[in-house]
Amino acid sequence: MCTFPAIYRVLGRKAFTLTELVVVVIIIGVLATIAISKWQVPLEREYEANAREILGALLRAEHNFFAWKGRFTSDWTALAIDDPNNSDTAYNYTLENVTDDTLFMRATRRNQGRGLIMDQDGSINKF
Repeated sequence: MCTFPAIYRVLGRKAFTLTELVVVVIIIGVLATIAISKWQVPLEREYEANAREILGALLRAEHNFFAWKGRFTSDWTALAIDDPNNSDTAYNYTLENVTDDTLFMRATRRNQGRGLIMDQDGSINKF
């Protein structure tokens, strides 16, 4: 007679083998990989749309500064806005080639080296 309660009895059923468990784990891993890769594309599009919005806000701030001072600036604090690098974790923002009448703003995807560049006219190009 078994000393364990009836709830713990196997009742003649076999347990899963290690091979069956490994196969199930591999199948779950493959399905998870497919799901994550399909999810990354819309996420990257959302990150890019957010970067475009931030570049547009930076351009409006630069145009306001230009209307006030007659030149562009490369200083975030002079624009009276928060540094976008502190709020956006996906892109790194820089003001480049700033002269009195020209401006380039770059949004570089962190750890990937690609991104967007906007000039003083508002045209955006990918690099």
